[in-house]
Amino acid sequence: MQEHNTEPLDIENAGNDKYPNDADGFSNSSNAYYIPIGNEKDHVYRNVIEQLPVGVANLSPEGLVLYCNRSFVNMLGIPADKIIGSSITQYVIPKYLPKFVRLVDKCGHADLELNGRNEIVVPVHCSLNKLKLEGTDIISAVFSDLTEHTRRQIIIDKAKEVEAVIKKAAEPIVICNSEGYI
Repeated sequence: MQEHNTEPLDIENAGNDKYPNDADGFSNSSNAYYIPIGNEKDHVYRNVIEQLPVGVANLSPEGLVLYCNRSFVNMLGIPADKIIGSSITQYVIPKYLPKFVRLVDKCGHADLELNGRNEIVVPVHCSLNKLKLEGTDIISAVFSDLTEHTRRQIIIDKAKEVEAVIKKAAEPIVICNSEGYI
């Protein structure tokens, strides 16, 4: 599970050098790693979004990533300066592209998979909304990482399979680990 910064926000100094660049290529300073939309008043908003445990990305109508938070960066394992300005579709697993395009058109939510660093597949629940910010159309995307949920579901499904086999067995079954212990 990801660790999140629990340091309280300093609202009065939001966006200044109190939040320096991190080694992961992410920055909370006022003009780093996002294409500026809006005005300086959005520093508080951006700092709140940075604390969310879900990935958030603001997209242009063409699908370019205008902004992403630290959770999205951590989810993909790719530095923010590589994500910002790129097409969101390059991170969507190809078999999910038609579903994602429909999602962008209609706005809503769906489960899909993203391509992280080193081709790591990240299952996510994606929710999209269209917004207008100072006359500019923006698509707000929220990505909830389903990796742990998927892992748990696999364990539950395998346990159900084992239980079904045991219930069907006519004779007692002894289950041992790889060293032969019961």
